[in-house]
Amino acid sequence: MKSDKEILAERAKSYGPASPMFKAIGTIQWENFKFLSQKLDGREPTPVELGQVAALNMSVVKMVRSIQNPKDPDHAIDGRNYWTISEEI
Repeated sequence: MKSDKEILAERAKSYGPASPMFKAIGTIQWENFKFLSQKLDGREPTPVELGQVAALNMSVVKMVRSIQNPKDPDHAIDGRNYWTISEEI
């Protein structure tokens, strides 16, 4: 079985260094949460709203990974599916 460090090294070959990618993902997702918070105007989010934001935030991961490695079709496929999940929620 591969170690966590070996797996991360393999992923870095496909996606580049983790730090800039996670900074981009975190920045976009933080803006999503702030936008939702403004929309809620002080009330608690419903399970549906939380589910939608979670699915959309997963699509952000795929979007950033697609920028890093656009030839991997998995990112677009998964990204579309996360949008569909958000819609179905």
